[in-house]
Amino acid sequence: MLQNDELFRLGPLGRRTAAATSISVAIGDQLRYDTPAFIRVPYTQLVPPDPALERDDLSEHHRALQAFAYHLARQTGNVSALEEASREAGKWIRIKSIIGNAMLSAGAKLASDLQNSNKDKIEVTMRVVESMIQTARSAGSPPGPKSSRSV
Repeated sequence: MLQNDELFRLGPLGRRTAAATSISVAIGDQLRYDTPAFIRVPYTQLVPPDPALERDDLSEHHRALQAFAYHLARQTGNVSALEEASREAGKWIRIKSIIGNAMLSAGAKLASDLQNSNKDKIEVTMRVVESMIQTARSAGSPPGPKSSRSV
């Protein structure tokens, strides 16, 4: 079986990595049951607050990728890719974008009351649940509805 340095042609990575033969020492050979099986993340936490802004964002990372693509196109002599990589958006495209962004801003302002109302409902619900948990903890019983069955 090929070693990682042979497989990926990494070359020497230093004495420490040359001496390492396996990560099994760090991982261990026993299954651990004291860790969560998975981590649940609500979808609402994965969505950016303003997805439209995310789409239009041109970060330094994006600019670097574009510069790299331009560099590669120039090195390979790919004239069509070079022209495509250096082409700027036309005036009409920029005007449409300005109008679209203004409409998005207006739409966000119009929808903000409903969004705030929904946030308020969630906060009230969370306070009720937290209050029930706190009451149950101070009473020494598990939180939840009272059982109607007699023991």
